[in-house]
Amino acid sequence: MLLKKLTATAIAVVVLAMPVAAKELIYTSHTPDTYPDNAYTAARFFDRVKEMTGGEHEGRIVGGGALAGGAAALQAIKTGAVDAGILVYNYTPSDLPVLGLLGDLYSTDAKVAGPATSETMLLDCPECLEEMKKQNMVVLFNTSSPPYNILCTDDRIENLDDVKGLKIRAVGSYGPLAAHLGATPVNITYGEIFEAMQRGQIDCAMNDSSQVKALQMDFAKYITNVPLGTFQSIGFVVVNRNIWDGFTDEQKQVWLKSAAQGVADFEYEFINRVRDMTQQAVDEYGTEIVEPAADLSQAVLDYRASELPSMAETAKNRGVNDPEAIIKAFQENTAKWEKIVAEIGEGDWTQEQWDQYAARIYDEIFSKANF
Repeated sequence: MLLKKLTATAIAVVVLAMPVAAKELIYTSHTPDTYPDNAYTAARFFDRVKEMTGGEHEGRIVGGGALAGGAAALQAIKTGAVDAGILVYNYTPSDLPVLGLLGDLYSTDAKVAGPATSETMLLDCPECLEEMKKQNMVVLFNTSSPPYNILCTDDRIENLDDVKGLKIRAVGSYGPLAAHLGATPVNITYGEIFEAMQRGQIDCAMNDSSQVKALQMDFAKYITNVPLGTFQSIGFVVVNRNIWDGFTDEQKQVWLKSAAQGVADFEYEFINRVRDMTQQAVDEYGTEIVEPAADLSQAVLDYRASELPSMAETAKNRGVNDPEAIIKAFQENTAKWEKIVAEIGEGDWTQEQWDQYAARIYDEIFSKANF
């Protein structure tokens, strides 16, 4: 279980109790240490930082919410109780209305959504940068999951009528979508999904299909393969601003270079993970992949096509000054990255193609970023 409530002082006590090297930076994550976000993407990020700084910076990844997970991560990073961490914006929408809006915008391709969100945030969204300052943090890069599906224990969802009345875990923009489909949305963190589904507190979860295997939910009998949209409300490396301001210009450039590769690493690992672990759930647990009927797929598309005005209005009510400008910038960057991804190639990429992708991410975004 994730630690839901941990004060900044308590976190600091835990950190101080650990043997910390002079140049070691603590990175908090809500997922377990062995989870690929930590064991692959974050580990590779900090390995590059250590190598390129000549050992001046070294990261220690503390997973499982042991220091701060879910909604507690923002306060921990903001106050400096930890040096850095992963942040899910829509766990704290009232504190992060600008980033939350950006993270909720609809996309269907993780290779596009990751860089499009990062570029919008870092280069085309003054309100995003102001929100970072207000929260005393620097978000280095965003990432995106592949499209979410509907994962259920006992309810086989094929038609739109099958959704009605179900309690479905749905965060951010997925909450209104679930309600539009006739379900009751339940806003719980990632770390609470297993127990809530196992105990019947929720019937289903909107998440990527790899989570049946990743969370070892052998009781999840069905995955409805309706593409709900990607999930890009993820600040993957978020650094306390006081820590960041203490870096030299050369050290900041190292972190930005590692961030560009980090976007590519995350998308590479996650896309392959979803493919492989979904098949493992089918083979090992007997989970059934259910193809959606036309009425369910169309209901999702209809909602996604009409949601922007209400999203903009919600953002304004939360204090975002110009949500339309953020939406427009994201749409333009989405079109840009759709073109770039198409130029690199369709289907499964070779390592050379992933290298091209990482290089374009650096050239188009991180070589121009300035904090």
